[in-house]
Amino acid sequence: MALFYKIFITTYPCLDEGIPFGLTWPVDESSFCLTARGAFGTAMHPDNYKELSDLSLIRSKMEQKDVTDLKDHVENLTMQKFALKYNQNTINMQSYFLIVFAFFYIATGLSVPEEIENQFQLGPEDIRLLNSNLYVLDDDHNLVSLTTDLLNAEVNTESERDTMMDLHNRVYFYLYTTNNRIYPDAISINDLESLKKSNFNFNRPTRIITHGWMNSHNSDSCILIRDAYLNQGDYNIIVIDWSKISINSYLWTSRRVKMIGQYVSTMLNFLEKEGMDLSTTTMVGHSLGAHVVGLAARYAKGTVNYVIGLDPALPGFNGAKIGSRISQGDANYVEIIHTNGGILGYLNSIGDVDFYPNGGIRQAGCIIDVGGACSHLRAYQFFAESINSKVGFHAKKCNSYWRYKLGLCNKKLSLIMGGRKKHFTVKGVFYLDTNAFSPFARG
Repeated sequence: MALFYKIFITTYPCLDEGIPFGLTWPVDESSFCLTARGAFGTAMHPDNYKELSDLSLIRSKMEQKDVTDLKDHVENLTMQKFALKYNQNTINMQSYFLIVFAFFYIATGLSVPEEIENQFQLGPEDIRLLNSNLYVLDDDHNLVSLTTDLLNAEVNTESERDTMMDLHNRVYFYLYTTNNRIYPDAISINDLESLKKSNFNFNRPTRIITHGWMNSHNSDSCILIRDAYLNQGDYNIIVIDWSKISINSYLWTSRRVKMIGQYVSTMLNFLEKEGMDLSTTTMVGHSLGAHVVGLAARYAKGTVNYVIGLDPALPGFNGAKIGSRISQGDANYVEIIHTNGGILGYLNSIGDVDFYPNGGIRQAGCIIDVGGACSHLRAYQFFAESINSKVGFHAKKCNSYWRYKLGLCNKKLSLIMGGRKKHFTVKGVFYLDTNAFSPFARG
């Protein structure tokens, strides 16, 4: 019963439970509730009030305008489990008010140094999403909750600078070819010796693949796409494994996506310098990995030909600017496949071409779609199948899904989703339907 309660209860009453009588605040009640939920997540439920420690420290940081330490301290508090000490009838509202005000203090940028302003920022929609019951599958097909992970994880106090300095020990590049399908060659940035000893062939086109949160190079997303390419032709397949970062809490991980993308771009620069042709290179990423490949292509010195974002992660990236997420302009041609739009993935069109199979929100066959996990993974299942599909995923250019369903789209404006494109000139928004189960393509 506890599991079903967790699945179906997605929002809680806002502290009728929580807004102090007589409090004057320059936002409406719903905005206050949203911010409060963002600060405490499921801890705001009446049965789970938590003690908020170190209030004096927060107050002093606010008085000193020490935003850097304040931001870290508030974030750490929201990510910890607190002891059940407050009685439901004796809630210390000053505690909630201080934390909520601290969040507004940070969000509004009061006396925030420039280097802090340029860092990862959470908006109200990000807070709402992170406080929803969202789930993804790890490599062992276990459901992992973004919210539970956020609240239960041990606080990782490592700074972004320290993470950046250690990326060479946490991001790996594994090369697969038709000569070594099972056991990959490890190649390293600016390590010519490792490249020469590998099966990398500069006469082959290159395909680069990566995973999302809680996954590794052994995830279904990487394996399915890797094998589909190897079955289809002779490629250099590089699978990027950044699991030493992705296994941490979602918020902590998402704050490091841009630096990982920039780090991967240095590998692209190295390979291009040694002879790899970026004009025949394709990069594919799922969820957070979609942002990684998009940013890697954007920050590379040369121009990558083709980038595919498979349901790019939305939580933590809602409202993110170009250069901080995957977007049109990252490569010669950017394709986005939306399968859980507005929940785990982006709903807005952000590529040169955006495909919305089954409307792009909930996928056919996902009868029990816990936290969007089933629909979210459909993106890489569709793409992997598209590489060798004989019938293909044919989509129609249309203004909306309901117009597509009513047959009101221009039948001449069609395009195949994923697959092996010969032309990269068609742009716009396309809709299609799929089968509920594999094979998904209807032709």
